[in-house]
Amino acid sequence: MFVTKRLVSGFAALVMAVSGALPTTAIVGSDSTSPEDVDSRVLKHQSLELCPDESDSDKTVTLDGLMPKNATATAVDVTEMIADADIVTSPLCDDSVVVAYDITISDGEGEFQPDSSRPIYVEITDPSITDSEFTELWHISDDGQREQISDFTVTDGAVSFYAEGFSVYALVKNDKLTSKEYGWQVAKSIDEITEKGSDGFYLSSQENRFLTGNTTESINGNKKRHGIKSTDPSTPVPNGAIPYYFVQDQNNKNKFYIYTTIGGTTYYVNMY
Repeated sequence: MFVTKRLVSGFAALVMAVSGALPTTAIVGSDSTSPEDVDSRVLKHQSLELCPDESDSDKTVTLDGLMPKNATATAVDVTEMIADADIVTSPLCDDSVVVAYDITISDGEGEFQPDSSRPIYVEITDPSITDSEFTELWHISDDGQREQISDFTVTDGAVSFYAEGFSVYALVKNDKLTSKEYGWQVAKSIDEITEKGSDGFYLSSQENRFLTGNTTESINGNKKRHGIKSTDPSTPVPNGAIPYYFVQDQNNKNKFYIYTTIGGTTYYVNMY
């Protein structure tokens, strides 16, 4: 549905703060110790190179960052398992799992997990990886929860990123994101939307449905809903699709005005 003016939240940043408290009782003759001091003794900057496939030296996983001083790590190639399990492919139609690795760091007492303040740099080399604008990176936790990672670098034969937790990381090729035939690029971060949003984006779903400038009405139970009509996904060229523009809210950089212009009139998107 179009409205004359509406502020919508395109993205929401969730910031989690963890605080701890030390006992207030004073200990005479001992030095005061902060949590950071304790961690600095326990953690040590290290670089570990893992070989998931001993028969193929071109496949490696390198971890670099603060880890327990006696840390050990493993990386298991689970590409076929993830592809067959529909863990990633179910919500992303017609995706192709390029590579997937289950990464674990142990500290001698159990699994070690980094956090957002001390992420670990990860580089995966694998001949199956190619530099493509259609590439997506997903983190799959042990309970099956999926998180798309937007900040990563992919080149032919390698992908690198910073990890705030370890389990399975899957690199996915989603050809339906866009088409090089049109000269389009995919925006994968808030920074890209901020930089290019004023030039306009063609918005689509994973099913290759692009938003048009027309509205449609649907009935959900006893309620009527108005929405923006999308193109037919079976049409190779999204006829009728129009660009939508993003303007960042100066008071909240994770919020944007989204609008389009039809016949000289500006329409803002109302999300509900």
